[in-house]
Amino acid sequence: MTPIIAHIWHEYPKLVPELMFTDERLDLLQSNLDIAISVGPQKDSTYHAIAIGKLDSILVASPGYLAKRAVNETDLKSHHLVTLPWQQRAVLQNNHGQSISFCSETQLKVNTSISAINSVKCGVGIGLMPSIFVQEDLDSGLLQRVLSDYRREVREVYALHSDQQQLPMVLRRFVDKLKQALN
Repeated sequence: MTPIIAHIWHEYPKLVPELMFTDERLDLLQSNLDIAISVGPQKDSTYHAIAIGKLDSILVASPGYLAKRAVNETDLKSHHLVTLPWQQRAVLQNNHGQSISFCSETQLKVNTSISAINSVKCGVGIGLMPSIFVQEDLDSGLLQRVLSDYRREVREVYALHSDQQQLPMVLRRFVDKLKQALN
């Protein structure tokens, strides 16, 4: 997200962007937002939803955590998990139709994806993260896939706005860049 905003800012130097990162669903008008990015099914509302891509979520852990504890699908519940509010009762499936629940009695509950990723990198436990958010950490070896046959269902990503007319040009450019990044 931030690199896209930086690019747009260079195109529109008089723009004064204000970013608010949260995993909560905010009301655009109450929060005075021009646009919001939301994942998953959308509530019925008067806002316009533009489909911009899809997210898949995968299990990841730090090499340090995995060096201490082996993981298999039958014992995920015995591991320390780093969970986000929207992951309550998350189910992961493999290509054979088998499913496992992302739940444990030992959880670190956090409220943002960034804090979840950082906690997993520190070796706290296993996290269920959108693959696009952790790809660089996987490539560099800071994180490793866990139970790589399993993933959460792919979820749609939307840009929400309240404009009744066409979006202003700068917001259209932002949405277009997001679509490129997610596809």
